[in-house]
Amino acid sequence: MSSKSRPGAGQRIGERSFRCGEGTGTAAAMHSVHLRGDDYRPERAVFVHDVVELAVARWREADEGIWEVRSGRRHYVFSKLMAWIGLDSAIRILDRHPGHARGPELRRRWERERDEIRAEIERRGVDPATGAFVQEFDGVAPDATALQAILRGFVAPDDPRAAATVDLIDAELTRDGHVYRYHGGDGLKGEEGSFVLCTLWLASALACLGRTEEAEQRLGLVLDCANDLGLLAEEYDPVTHSQLGNFPQGFSHLGVVAAAYVIEVCKRQDGAGGPSGVAEDYLDKLARVRRSAA
Repeated sequence: MSSKSRPGAGQRIGERSFRCGEGTGTAAAMHSVHLRGDDYRPERAVFVHDVVELAVARWREADEGIWEVRSGRRHYVFSKLMAWIGLDSAIRILDRHPGHARGPELRRRWERERDEIRAEIERRGVDPATGAFVQEFDGVAPDATALQAILRGFVAPDDPRAAATVDLIDAELTRDGHVYRYHGGDGLKGEEGSFVLCTLWLASALACLGRTEEAEQRLGLVLDCANDLGLLAEEYDPVTHSQLGNFPQGFSHLGVVAAAYVIEVCKRQDGAGGPSGVAEDYLDKLARVRRSAA
């Protein structure tokens, strides 16, 4: 294990699971079912209906958000965004399998709820002064989860709010290119490092905006933090140059795969072609590690 890694370091006092709203789980569940395509058995139709109805009943509630803060429940934009994604995916599922709908009114009702969520996000989840998506309704503080509005297709890359969100997060939540989840009190003691997955979200969002060179630079920044085995932690401290928190962290590595994929797709769309160069270098490094261990 490299000296750059400190497993468990940066663990903050009081970390445990809090309820983070119905939207996040709904989005994940519906997206998974949607990706299953035609494998849609009756029991899945019951599951979809029950999960979506729970989200419909509860998306207006405040919650602790994906980051599970301890400073009180709020109306987090990300939670509402995930509820919107869940409903949008569920409607797409119904369109592919109309025979499983519980009456003709069901789709119309889900569509009304989805559109209401979008309207609320656009009305209360965007700072009028910057044009960027923010952390919570009627707030101005940035949050790295706002990048998901771009990555999940809530807004198109050429929507002015997309660039405004990227620029706000880059200006206010980064240090030496590494992205922090948010700033401000969250009810926990201690400080934390930048969040590796959030830096990778920014890399992906930059690629979506056509800024692929910047995206490659951010991806390379993360990969340079990996230890001698190519492993990444949950967080990184750009001051001490140490990996912090859970190690190795699966989400960080999934973020690398996602960012490399998005960069390659966007480069091809722009006519640049070819995979991410920094990702190729990283794979070469892993191959050398495997050969030396054989």
